[in-house]
Amino acid sequence: MGGKFEVKAGQHQFKTGEKVVSHFPILPEINNGIFNLSIQLTNNENMPYCNKAYFAVTESGKRFEGVTDDNGYTQRIYTEREELVYFHLLENHDYPDQIQSEDE
Repeated sequence: MGGKFEVKAGQHQFKTGEKVVSHFPILPEINNGIFNLSIQLTNNENMPYCNKAYFAVTESGKRFEGVTDDNGYTQRIYTEREELVYFHLLENHDYPDQIQSEDE
């Protein structure tokens, strides 16, 4: 059901095209780990460390970095097997690659 489209004119005026803003939904992060952990980091008086930078290292050596939430909780960490996770709270001047373990 096609037809012939023919335009006859001495002059064509071409206008600029429209701009369309595309909004893409943020997809949830897929975590394949069977085991997961999120803890609240607190001081000796049981007061939470809110909005503080930290890093965590799993027993298998996998490293995670994040910032605690408004209640001092870490982001959820997923692992394939049950293992120990070591959390290190960072001071404003500390960076994860500059911190040495007690074994060094």
